[in-house]
Amino acid sequence: WNQCDHESDPSLAARAAEQLSYAAVMRGRSADAAQWAERAQRLSTLQGPSRMLRFNHLLALGLSGFAKKGIELAGDLPDPLLVPPANIDLLLARGQLRLWSDDLPGARADLLGAVANCRRGTVPLRLLSASALAQTLHRLGDWDEALIHAEASASIADDTEQSWLKPVTHAIASWILSARGSWDRASAHLRLALDAPGCDESALAYAYAASAHGAFAEARAEPERVVEALRPLLGFATHDGVNEPGVVSWRELLVDALIQLGELDEAEAVLVPYEERASERGQHAALSAAARVRGNLHAARRETDRAQAAFLRAHDQAAQIPSPFGRARVDLDHGAFLRRIGRRSVAVTQLQAAYTTMSELGAAPYLARCERELDACGRAAPARPAHDTAAADSDTAAEGLTPQELAVARLASQGFTNRQIATALALSVKTIEYHLGHTYTKLGITSRMGLVHHFAPRDRRASS
Repeated sequence: WNQCDHESDPSLAARAAEQLSYAAVMRGRSADAAQWAERAQRLSTLQGPSRMLRFNHLLALGLSGFAKKGIELAGDLPDPLLVPPANIDLLLARGQLRLWSDDLPGARADLLGAVANCRRGTVPLRLLSASALAQTLHRLGDWDEALIHAEASASIADDTEQSWLKPVTHAIASWILSARGSWDRASAHLRLALDAPGCDESALAYAYAASAHGAFAEARAEPERVVEALRPLLGFATHDGVNEPGVVSWRELLVDALIQLGELDEAEAVLVPYEERASERGQHAALSAAARVRGNLHAARRETDRAQAAFLRAHDQAAQIPSPFGRARVDLDHGAFLRRIGRRSVAVTQLQAAYTTMSELGAAPYLARCERELDACGRAAPARPAHDTAAADSDTAAEGLTPQELAVARLASQGFTNRQIATALALSVKTIEYHLGHTYTKLGITSRMGLVHHFAPRDRRASS
């Protein structure tokens, strides 16, 4: 960049600026990345900017707190399923920015379109669209489909040696599986996320992997391990993205763990900048999570009135977005607080609401916490529905299958055609046929009906 003549050789200058933009994102300097991307686009006068550069520009704006500006720059696009190939990068970027901005329905529509149209695109765009869709579906509470996209994208990242995306894809899969108590599969994805070279190359990739590690330990009720996993992220205070609300969730996990360990002053120090930035961005999910752990912190300090006020703020913010797990976490922690201060009848209402949602999600570790709190209130929890049995059987059903084979098999067992599966997973029909053939051999079956039986909940398999 410094040595080339920008006027006589703008093409070389544009390439240099583009590479500097990518490098700045990897180093956690997203504001710089956005500036380099703008320079590169101004200099790309002959062939125009590459699709990855346009995507990186909008992504950098979101990572540095300007998601709304990025959404505006994406421009007016047609129906997500009708966006032409030349603008798929803009659709994908808009979907990612909508996810980070709490527009979950808008993100889902954009990302479904991006996944459907990226099948013949570059590998990075395919992976980015599938992993962003997995995160969106996870927040919306559609965990089954989220896991399909997460594990499929992780498998593609492994197969294509996309080291900078492997930590992200495996981390997303681990988050979902941890919340369901599928410890073996969650742990396997977590190890792959933490061991991927991308963790050493990108601050954001490391943050994803560390966050998944913290979520795994939090679901297992191991606060010491949560702190061990997440405290190093405090050293990334100047890195854009790592501390941007809505991008990677980790501060609320760390605050909760510190509270449980009695480290209340450190918990306060970690929480305050999170509250401030979430307030600046107007990010409802982060504001709800921050208010929830603020309530836990006041409760630990025996500041009852302030704790109650914080929990009510958490409810108000959670009601602004369709994110059932976040809402249920507020119900659970608020209910536990009310029980401890002797307001058991009101506590039961909160805890039963949390129980219902956790049951629908199949969030086994958190469902168990609901049951313990209800027992402490003198109310027996309802019998768990068959959905939880199915979730508990997921590791057994997956035995011997690769993540991509499992993703294909699950969709096939739900009645999807090969073409529909190919569209959902951004793969070719021939690849779907290949995976199904291997799956049939491994499971000792010969047809889709065999898949339906194999992936049915245990009680239905026994009755048939």
